[in-house]
Amino acid sequence: MDEKITLTKVNIVGMKYVHCFWKNDGTPVEVEISKEEYDQLATPEHINPTMEGAVWAGSMGKNRVDTLSGDLEEGQYFEEIGGNIVAKLEDGKEHVSDDIQKILNKREEVKTSILDRKTQKITLQKVALSEQLSTK
Repeated sequence: MDEKITLTKVNIVGMKYVHCFWKNDGTPVEVEISKEEYDQLATPEHINPTMEGAVWAGSMGKNRVDTLSGDLEEGQYFEEIGGNIVAKLEDGKEHVSDDIQKILNKREEVKTSILDRKTQKITLQKVALSEQLSTK
């Protein structure tokens, strides 16, 4: 039982600032803002952001990557300065190194990751635990 998921490396190209909202139906929404708008939130005279039909959850700065949207897309990953790998998996969420392993592991399966330095792709290979143990 082998299943492979290939992740393509993207590069961090700067910072991106967003207001985060929850729509009334529970859907999260991010609205990109300028650094100045973000910094203004730290001043005493700031006004909390609003969006019709949504509740403001907070604002944040995050890594901008070299994709059309500036966001990490499904099947992509980047490496942070400290060595953590951040990947967006098929569940649509971003996961950091340790969390990636937890997400990919399912009961009796173990995943191994292989980085191809030439293509900068990571292959996450799912191997049945029984196969893994028999090779030791």
